Amino acid sequence: VQVKMAVSRKLCGAVIGQKGQTIRDFMQDSGATIRVQPLSELTPSDSERLITVSGGRDKVLRAVALILNTVRGQPRLQRVAVVCKSGTQCAVATSSCFTVLGSLARCLFEV
Repeated sequence: VQVKMAVSRKLCGAVIGQKGQTIRDFMQDSGATIRVQPLSELTPSDSERLITVSGGRDKVLRAVALILNTVRGQPRLQRVAVVCKSGTQCAVATSSCFTVLGSLARCLFEV
């Protein structure tokens, strides 16, 4: 299972953490693989970076929950876009992050 999330470039630092510690902790905690789009793949006009989470359904859900909890309520983040492997997409306000997680869980279990 693979989920892609578009997150503000400025907030990716919170997900990555100092010297990558936060993202390593998330991967260890969840067992999922998390990849943040490298800056070298972006153009100066890109305002978001893709975070790709892959692994088993439960692992992906745990990792996405950790990421959403980190970015939820951040003033610079107005939305999170989630794209499931099946092509299902949603873009929502950060105040609805955990509603998205519930919808994502249903999407992943339908796959």
